[in-house]
Amino acid sequence: MKDGKLLLDFHSFPLRIMEVPEKPQEAILKVGFSDGIYGKSKGGVTFSGWTCNHLPYLAEIDNFGSSRQPGQAKAGGIWIWGYDEITWFAQQSEDYRNQWLHYAWDWVRKTDPAGHLEMPGSRTLRSPLDGKRWYYANSKSAATPDGFNQEETIRQIWAADRKP
Repeated sequence: MKDGKLLLDFHSFPLRIMEVPEKPQEAILKVGFSDGIYGKSKGGVTFSGWTCNHLPYLAEIDNFGSSRQPGQAKAGGIWIWGYDEITWFAQQSEDYRNQWLHYAWDWVRKTDPAGHLEMPGSRTLRSPLDGKRWYYANSKSAATPDGFNQEETIRQIWAADRKP
């Protein structure tokens, strides 16, 4: 914000996923954890001229690197079980990834109406998983043999969101 005017039409910020140390590899979202954006988006007049009480934002499953303690709790900072957000996500079972997307979608929408979960369609992985250096949400097929199978879950989430 500068001189009472917003500089952008929307924000994009990492989810800031919090590990649950007593439950190996599990993680949650929590207001106030780290530097999360939830409830902090300012309102005003955008540079393109429209007004809002809170600028809309995308919360993304971020990629940024790997700690020196991959797979371990309490690596410090913004690591989830020693990984960046997308690498932690990719390390989970298919069922947990699918359940977690539903959870994150609902949590962001209920926690802050200005927020929207950005689905992880394609992201680089920093700590290779079975030699894979890229996460693809696509269903595994001949065209996408390295897909992680979240395509149908994402479609279901979006389809349910369109219903009145």
